[in-house]
Amino acid sequence: MQSTTSLYQNDPSCPIEANDSVSFAQLELLYQLQRNILEDVALTEGYKSVLRKLCLMAEEMVPNSLASIMLLDDNGLLNVLAAPSIPKEGVNALNGLVPGPFGGSCGNTVYRKKPTFVCNILTDEKWQNLRAVAESFGLGSCWSMPVRISEDEIIGTFALTSFEPSSPTVFQRRILDTCAYIVSIILRRHQSDSKLEHLAYHDVLTGLPNRTYLQIAIEELILENEGFSLLMFGLDRFKIINDTHGHDIGDKVLVASANLLKSMLYEGLRLFHISGDEFVLLVNKSAKDLSLDEICAKLKILYQTPIQVNELQFYLSGSMGLTYFDPDDPTSLYTLLKQADMAMYEAKRQGGKKMVHFEAEMAIKVEDSLALEGDIHHALENNEFEVYYQPILNTQTQKFSNLEALIRWNHPVKGVISPLSFISLMEDMGMIHELTEIVVESVLKDLSDWEKQGSDTLKVSINLSGREFNEAQIQSLLTPILVADRAQQIEFELTESYLMSHAEIVLTLLQSIRETGITLSIDDFGTGYSSLSYLKRFPIDKLKIDQSLVRDISDDNSDRAIVSAVVAMGHALGLKVVAEGVETIEHRKILEQQGVELLQGYLFSKPKPKNLVLETLAILTKDLEAYVK
Repeated sequence: MQSTTSLYQNDPSCPIEANDSVSFAQLELLYQLQRNILEDVALTEGYKSVLRKLCLMAEEMVPNSLASIMLLDDNGLLNVLAAPSIPKEGVNALNGLVPGPFGGSCGNTVYRKKPTFVCNILTDEKWQNLRAVAESFGLGSCWSMPVRISEDEIIGTFALTSFEPSSPTVFQRRILDTCAYIVSIILRRHQSDSKLEHLAYHDVLTGLPNRTYLQIAIEELILENEGFSLLMFGLDRFKIINDTHGHDIGDKVLVASANLLKSMLYEGLRLFHISGDEFVLLVNKSAKDLSLDEICAKLKILYQTPIQVNELQFYLSGSMGLTYFDPDDPTSLYTLLKQADMAMYEAKRQGGKKMVHFEAEMAIKVEDSLALEGDIHHALENNEFEVYYQPILNTQTQKFSNLEALIRWNHPVKGVISPLSFISLMEDMGMIHELTEIVVESVLKDLSDWEKQGSDTLKVSINLSGREFNEAQIQSLLTPILVADRAQQIEFELTESYLMSHAEIVLTLLQSIRETGITLSIDDFGTGYSSLSYLKRFPIDKLKIDQSLVRDISDDNSDRAIVSAVVAMGHALGLKVVAEGVETIEHRKILEQQGVELLQGYLFSKPKPKNLVLETLAILTKDLEAYVK
């Protein structure tokens, strides 16, 4: 309970009569007040209604009085929280009270941090700034107690005001003390409940409204039967940041992203953080005239500036999925969220950095993907994945000493499935690393078997996904290679788009891989934007020209010029150049003339299973000049 040291001392300005004391009956009244109010608190009544009841009970115990509770706001001003018997005009006059030596009883209580008993308002200087208010309402005396939430922190006041000048009796002082203490309990309880409620409906990390809050907001709009839009926004490749730099850095990136998104909010646009790297913008009717394409464009502009976390810089982008609620064709909350989610993942599938509108066909694709997900789990358990190998011609030695390992799925019902149908899905499922481990394990076994058959000079390139390019997963791939002492026979391929998008992140890992003796190649080169400064710093050995540039090289002068420039640049940087998609003799001649060291394509051979590789290489080597697949 609050300190009562100063409550009962004989203050000359408000003296206590010598024979004054608290009777047993009065103590019973105090206990009854405490029981009634605390029972209401225990039954989780609304805190404001409990405070109003407390004021009314105090007024019954002190006839001809008005009870009031005032609370400090963020600006340090006192405002009325509960005063059921004070007219609205009086409340308005008291709101915004500045604590100070002339700020009335309550202003002094907060200012002096102790109880203030004014026995005659019209003569006491403490009411100097409020004299007009007192005269207007005929106030005679006012006794105020501080409300504390800790020994050192006052958050408000509890006061009894009488229409007659008078000094509070010992009993009345006990009432003030008890009520102020009960107010502090109620407010602490409310503060705790408010924090719990905030946690229930807000994300702890970003402070934004969460999925639960979003569901409530959508349900309210649906009940209002008004149209609105739902824009789901997901950061592209955010998992790589978490995997590479840890969740602490990832969390800071999320907070910075949330702050960026907050900066674009305006009336009719609400922001929610629903999970991981996913946010939702809810655009209601009041914003119906705003262009959603403009919102999308603004989101893109926001992320043109890198996010700085400690000494790191991150250039982020986002994929957006958009759906609408049409009151003439209503859909459920669950369906709306599912539609926005499907559209967002379609945007990711298309490479990110864009907005996709939901279409009914997406639901069919999702159903197919879900079925395929189940088949993928089954395939991993039943060893349905198999590594095929495509020969690569060394134009300088005219030998096929290199192979690329390519995964195939032997589905028990659908037959052989191309990786184009399942690689991106396995990346989204977080299972791509398991597939790469299968490839590494198969390649090491096959190299050992071929060596036993007399072929000990073959080198195999293995494709890596950007999703698994972090220290832990790379190490799990390196370990079996190093244990088998096959580093010199292995090459890792990474796509140009991934390397350039995460240049600073991957540089150290690339260097650690290269130090093992494993060579590195940039795949699909020429399809994205490359920074020459990064190319110069990367410890890579080869550039692999994408087949889209090779396909029309016989007839398209632009493609031929681009390939020639890539070859010249690669050689200037001391790199070998590989061309994939070589399908005609004309392709081969042009590429050899331009100085491409390694050629790969159907002109020589389709990918072959392990048991046909040596036979295929023997045939190719025997009659290389005349061989046309």
